[in-house]
Order: sequence, then C-alpha cells, then structure tokens
Amino acid sequence: MVDEYILRKNGKKKTDYPTPELKGILEETHGLFVYQEQIMKTASVLSSFTLGDADLLRRAMGKKKASEMKAQREKFLSGAKQNNFKEELAENIFNTMEKFAEYSFNKSHSTAYAYITFQTAYLKAYYPCEFMAALMTTEINTSEKVVSDIRECKEMDIKIYPPSINESGSGFTPLKKSIRFGLNAVKNLGTNIVKNIIDLRESQGDFKNLFEFLGLMDSRRLNKKTLESLIRSGALDEFGFNRATLFKNIDKLQSNVGINNKDANPDQESLFDNDQIYQIPDLDIVDEWDIFNLSKFEIETLGYSISINPLSAVEKKIKEINSKSIMEIKTLKDKSPVTVAVYITSIDIKTSKKNSNKYAYVNFEDSTGILEGIVFNDEILKYEPQLELGIPLLVSGYIENSDENIKLIVNSVNGNEAIKEIKNINLPLKINISRNITLNESKKLKKLLKSILVIQ
Repeated sequence: MVDEYILRKNGKKKTDYPTPELKGILEETHGLFVYQEQIMKTASVLSSFTLGDADLLRRAMGKKKASEMKAQREKFLSGAKQNNFKEELAENIFNTMEKFAEYSFNKSHSTAYAYITFQTAYLKAYYPCEFMAALMTTEINTSEKVVSDIRECKEMDIKIYPPSINESGSGFTPLKKSIRFGLNAVKNLGTNIVKNIIDLRESQGDFKNLFEFLGLMDSRRLNKKTLESLIRSGALDEFGFNRATLFKNIDKLQSNVGINNKDANPDQESLFDNDQIYQIPDLDIVDEWDIFNLSKFEIETLGYSISINPLSAVEKKIKEINSKSIMEIKTLKDKSPVTVAVYITSIDIKTSKKNSNKYAYVNFEDSTGILEGIVFNDEILKYEPQLELGIPLLVSGYIENSDENIKLIVNSVNGNEAIKEIKNINLPLKINISRNITLNESKKLKKLLKSILVIQ
C-alpha cells in the first residue's frame, strides 16, 4: 500500500476509485484507504450502516475475530445489495478494508505520528550526525540497539570514533561527518565514574597525561575492572601507550589511581594548594595486541569493532576462496548451501532443559552486513573453542529463509584456514609528541621508524 500511495501521490500512477460514490471519501488519500474513519464512512455510504454500526465494524476488523468478521461481512454485503451495488464490487471493497485494518489508525493518531515522522526524517536527512548521535544516546543502555545504529551510521558514511577520555561526553557526540563514542556506552563504566571524568575535565581542563588522569580520579570509583574496560575500548589511546602495554602494567596503573584526589584522600596534605605529584612508574613496554585481539576487546567493551575490521587482514584470502558476502547470502533461497568469511560480534550459548544439549545464537558480520546464525550441539562440541569474538572464521552451512527472517544453520567452522598465510597486517601507528620538533629531528625519527617498520 505504501508504494502504491507514493506512486499515486507523485503522479506516477493514475488515481482511481473502487466506485464513484467513494471519491468524496478517498480523494484526499489518492483513492486508497488510510484512516479508520474512511472505513466507517464507506460502510455508511455503500451499506447504510449507522455510525454506531460502522464503529462496531471498525472494532471487529481490529480484533480480527473470525466469527465477528463473518457477521460483519454478511451485513455489509446485504446492505450493499439493497443499495444496488454489485456483489462482486462489495466483496472486493470489504476485502480491501479488511486487509487495510491490519495497519490502520484513526486520523488524529495518524496526524501525530506523521508529524513526528516528518520532523525526524528532516533531521536525519539534513543533520545526520546530530540525529544519529542523539538516537544512540537515547538508546545508550541497550547495546543491541546501539550496535544496530552504528551499522546504520556505516551505511550513511558517518565515521564512528572510539571513546576518548578527553573528547567523549557521557553520550554520543556529533562531529563533522563523524560521531565520538559516548563513555556511558562503554561496558563496566557506571554513570558515577563517567560523571567523575567529565567533572574533572570541566574544572581542570583536559588530562595532560595518563598519570594526571589516574591521580585525579576517585579511587573509590575507578577500580581495576573499570580501568581494564577503558584500556580495551581504546579510551586511553591518546596518552601514547599501546593497549597491550597498559594492560600488562595495569597493577602499576591502579596503584596511581586517586593519589591526587583530595575528596578520596581528605587527610593527604600538600605544600601547595594545587600541588600535584604524579608517581610515574617504569612501564614494561610490550608489542601491541594483534588485529584480532584488538577487535575482540572492542567488541567486548563497545559491542562493536569500531576502529578495526578484522576481515581486512584476510581480505586477499577471502577473494581466493571465493566465499559469498552476507549481502549476497540474503538473496539466496531456503536451504541453499553457503560458505562465508565472517567474524562474530555476539554469541549466546544456551542449554536445553529437555535434553541438556547445547545450542547457540550467533551474530556473524562482514563488511556488507550482519547475519544471525544458529549452532547446534554437535557443532558446538566440535567448534566451541573457535567461536570467539572478532576472529575471522570460514563458516559453512545452509540458509534457513522463512518469514523474511534469514538464518545461517552452521555445519562447520574453520578459524585456521581463515587466518592462514597472513604475513603482513597493516595497523595505523599514532605517535604523540609533547613538543614541536625540528625538521632534522623529524627526519631522524622517520629514519628510525623506517628501520623497524614498513612505512607506506
């Protein structure tokens, strides 16, 4: 009905009416039933229903009770016959109204919904970043909805930046053609710790370094689990240490939390009111996590791999094996066999109360979309160690396409094949330099990096 309405409204299809007597009722909606009042008026004009009888017809259509509908149909057809309308015409009109009742509203409700729809459609079209940031903020406590919104941002070419201890707000922040991830959406960060971070920034400015941040935080709120989430999500990246190094030294970092927080340490005395002493420990520097663990930890803390697509590392291999994309899979017929290169964004393993067998609901993803999968007991027993978040997998099975809900029934999972023969993985390198450097120093730095890295 929606497509038909649009075609008629835009003059691409002729507007016609089931019978000329209905033109006055259906003219404003281009010959189609849109409002419940139109059903009532049609019953009155064609079958001489009173307003009370017409309202009973409207209610019966809404309830969809077979016995009531049968009685209403007979009454409608009988009245139409008495008014000299052909039985076939009356039958077709009643069938149309009955189908329309599945989605109908009265005019006042429709007006309210349409008003909001036009407002939000306008905002989404002309202020896409602001609209999507506001939408994700309203849904911030429902991870599944936020992840769905992030995918939509991707389709709209809106870049999502990971959380930042200095730049993120409590909710999602719109930027120029991009959005900054909100701190309240990071798992294991409560509203109190987020408020603590933002209050400190507002009163003292951005945190200059990692140890200033740790020292000023309230140790009663920034516990080890919260610090782990900040590290794994990328919220502390701007301080110049890679995530693996921060995680390796988490106990050292934790010992610095709150040492300059006067609220948490009321007995602490200082020579000067604004004196802040940062205990900067020697950190054990280690190599960054590989691309797969970076992705895995982002999915765990953010619900989505924001900064990394784990399949990009095996893109060449995917082309060689000629696997289908999720977008292509969604066009296949029921029971079609498929092999697809994907990574897991969520997994929920359950146990049947009936026979204690395991089964799992899995969300698979690639660059073209998301696909729900089901893994049954035998396959879980065989492949459970490989069912990790963020790891490229070759998954084989068949499509279950019913009621417009497409699922992949998993028969086999191969993680080794998906990551085999990976030699070079390109990762971005960000270096924070605390002072202006000369051109000569810049050349020396580039030469040093070139000796140990592949620079493009």
